[in-house]
Amino acid sequence: MKWISHKVATAAILYSFTGNIIVAGTGVLGSTFPDWIEGKPPAQGTPAYAKWRRKHRQGSHWLPPYFIVCLSCFAYTAQFGFLTLAPSSIPLFLYQPSWATISVLLAHLLGCYSLGCVLHILQDALCGKVPLIFPKYKIGIRLFKVGSMLEYLLIFPSSVFLIIWRLAADLQILHYLKAPNLPKFFL
Repeated sequence: MKWISHKVATAAILYSFTGNIIVAGTGVLGSTFPDWIEGKPPAQGTPAYAKWRRKHRQGSHWLPPYFIVCLSCFAYTAQFGFLTLAPSSIPLFLYQPSWATISVLLAHLLGCYSLGCVLHILQDALCGKVPLIFPKYKIGIRLFKVGSMLEYLLIFPSSVFLIIWRLAADLQILHYLKAPNLPKFFL
């Protein structure tokens, strides 16, 4: 996927599940990291591009390291009863800074950042193969070609839908629709 698609999809997914702009924003920062550490690709059609392409989606797209960092960070912050960083809690970190509060804050931000990396890899698995479980064995499907119109037609409308759904849930608009068979998850 293109970087813009990674950023938009990650922001929409994280915001729709958490309702937290800080979590979504930090995840967006991590959503391009697996590609960023591989470096900028050379011009297409050159021998350097062919070499870069063979190395693309290798070790930088191996899921377990990012997943372990993500789980470890959230497990650490959960010990302190801290599951999500609400914008209203930031003054508490600034008012009473201590090593404990700073470590929890940094662990939470690193967890959100690595969650963005995890989502990047899962999104790439929709448009090609990535080493999800084993570093030398790639898994994935190809729903669309990277940069194709289909990529944008799938990612952007679904992201808008997720954000609108979350905003509607936050504003309790869904309760007024009186949809009797709507699962509680959506309300």
